[in-house]
Amino acid sequence: MHRCNKSERTAAAFQGLLSVLCVLLAGCAASPGLLRDIRDLEQDNTGYLDPENADRPVVDADQQKRLNSRFDSLYFAVWNRTKPRHSRDAASWGFAAYSGRDVYGENRQPPDSGWFESLEKNAWFGTYPNSGFNAITTANTDLRVLPTHKPLFLDFELPGEGYPFDYMQNASLAVNTPVRIIHVSMDGAWLLADSHVALGWIPARDAAAVDSNLERIWKKEPYAVILKDEIPVRSRSGDFLFKAPFASLLPIAGRDSLNLFVWTAVPDSVRNAVLRQASVPLDQAAVKPLPLTRRNIANAANRLLGEPYGWGSMYQNRDCSGMIKDLFAPFGIWLPRHSADQARSGAATLDLAGLSDEEKEAVILENGIPYLSLLWLKGHIMLYIGRQGRHPVVFHNMWGIRTRSFFGKEGRRIVGKAVITTLTPGRELRNADEDATHLKRIEKMTFLVPPVPSPRPSPETGEEP
Repeated sequence: MHRCNKSERTAAAFQGLLSVLCVLLAGCAASPGLLRDIRDLEQDNTGYLDPENADRPVVDADQQKRLNSRFDSLYFAVWNRTKPRHSRDAASWGFAAYSGRDVYGENRQPPDSGWFESLEKNAWFGTYPNSGFNAITTANTDLRVLPTHKPLFLDFELPGEGYPFDYMQNASLAVNTPVRIIHVSMDGAWLLADSHVALGWIPARDAAAVDSNLERIWKKEPYAVILKDEIPVRSRSGDFLFKAPFASLLPIAGRDSLNLFVWTAVPDSVRNAVLRQASVPLDQAAVKPLPLTRRNIANAANRLLGEPYGWGSMYQNRDCSGMIKDLFAPFGIWLPRHSADQARSGAATLDLAGLSDEEKEAVILENGIPYLSLLWLKGHIMLYIGRQGRHPVVFHNMWGIRTRSFFGKEGRRIVGKAVITTLTPGRELRNADEDATHLKRIEKMTFLVPPVPSPRPSPETGEEP
């Protein structure tokens, strides 16, 4: 029989210790496969409809008309302004926020010395505002915090930071969105554009000036709303013009049995917008507003289901609030861009802060209006769509689950797409942070239409965005 010498016994003991340590640390690594919620819950928004009310309008025709008129008024508000609504400090906030901080570029290294100074010189805020004209985007474009395509990240070692969280990304604009140009960079390559979404810098090549005739046509109802991402829009002669994302709006010029004919804006050689007619198949677009029924909302949500997460709508994807905003645009329901603002902009809100997990679920199930109630926690927003047994079910575009290692280090289990879950996704993970579930952190429920009266404490009145 072979006898282990001392060195062999030491090696074996060390190997055993490593095995135990690997087991203990297993919770630090991301578990393979889908989260249980995503695997086991039906990933189909129509599967949570109540057949008794799925096709019943949730507001009357006059109320939806008022909602839609408000949407159009806010959408075109930038074309009705003659002076900037942002002070110079507000417009240039990015320099104060990030200059002098520990930040990193795409190579995970600090920017070169003088990078901020160069950007600030080109931004030319000493002349603010040096422009003022109405324009329209001629491409799907990003609203940047500073006039640069370069990304800016905070600490790559911190969970929820580093890629893809580019702090130069503010939001994105769909092609043919009205904007007001209030400032131009020194080199002329960047335009500071105000929009119905936010204020930000866009490349000069992505916009064209509009005249009063185009404005008149563009403001005239009805509008076609695109109901699928990356729809090719072609001229009447068949020439490709651009790809339109979900929720894009285009004025209707006519229709036949198969297509909606729409007006589009394209740039001429001196960056003035000119009108061209185009066609969009009827199975990819509709006349806005769509009838506000739960089934129509669920069907629209399914067009976004599985879409990759996009911080600030990077890569023409959507984050949580971007998806919610676009989801309700076809119905003429206006929502602001930021999740905290969305939580304040419904018909009414209900405070859930301070309740236990069980109390929160009970209040949501009793008071929530499926497909028309938003659930908000700091940094995230979700659409309540119904129940699975005794638990609320939501549709949301989520980055990931907060985790906690054996040694207490915070991390993330990445999901990175639009999914249907309970309010405790990832609860089965060994390293899930039980003190940071969506359910524990929910603070508010927002009703997009007036809630049914309840014997529970009455909701507080929502705030206008």
